[in-house]
Amino acid sequence: MAVFVLKVCYNFTMSKNIQWIVGILAALTLMPALLVFSLYRATERELAVDMVSLGMAAALSPKGVDDVTDIKLLLATAKVGADGFIQPIPGLALKISKNDIASLSPKEARAAFFRPLAEAVYDGGDDGLKTLATSASMKEAVSGGAGFLKLVSADTHTMLLKVSFVALIFPLVFLLFLLIFSIGRSRFTSAGWSLIFGSAPGLLIFSLAFIFISRDTAPASFSNCFGPAANYAASIALPPVLKMMVETYGLFFAAGITFLTIALVWRISTSNKQTVVMTTHKDAEDVNLPQNSDNVL
Repeated sequence: MAVFVLKVCYNFTMSKNIQWIVGILAALTLMPALLVFSLYRATERELAVDMVSLGMAAALSPKGVDDVTDIKLLLATAKVGADGFIQPIPGLALKISKNDIASLSPKEARAAFFRPLAEAVYDGGDDGLKTLATSASMKEAVSGGAGFLKLVSADTHTMLLKVSFVALIFPLVFLLFLLIFSIGRSRFTSAGWSLIFGSAPGLLIFSLAFIFISRDTAPASFSNCFGPAANYAASIALPPVLKMMVETYGLFFAAGITFLTIALVWRISTSNKQTVVMTTHKDAEDVNLPQNSDNVL
């Protein structure tokens, strides 16, 4: 029975039309699968916490994250605790040591200050944010305060992992179908074009987004409907995430190029072998030709 099914599948895929259909389905299913997989990678703990930390630091830095004015003011006016740490917001356990501020750049110091908050939200959402509150009034104040930041959390990361696993099954099945049941080099050609067309749109979109967002990080240069603070925060926090997404799409695009290269090398190699065989055969025929003599009457 299994042999019969495989034979039917093999004969079914002999048709070029079927290969085109399966290749198109592979490309179309790969597009959403890569998007979900990229979002899964973007919500990995280290990357997500860095993004939120830098985003919050940038949104609350009107003069930019590299400005030293606020840092100097904090060092001059903030009260240093017995443990050597500064707690700028009373009732909220966000601390940074005076030595760290002095040794880090202004951008790094701001990110280090907001990192515990970003970690708490990533690990526990609203409940995680409450763990930073050191008083009942502050716990009430921060209740539900995680807002949209809860989208970048461990729960979201786990959910995206499950969705990615399901979403990637479909293009992988179609690609395996092409690789197993196609004939000769067409298996690599079909799979290669499917990978390229499935990854190229996302690669282009996120590459342009990375270039656009990264080209200017001046706080005053962004002023659309979302506000300059949000845009500046995006210009500081999103480039590492977008770069990772570009790398993810680029990996699949490169795999498609690799398959096409294999198909091209296969074609050239086969063509050379056929040329050698034809030349050898022709030489053999020339050797066996009867010798013509002008002396024969």
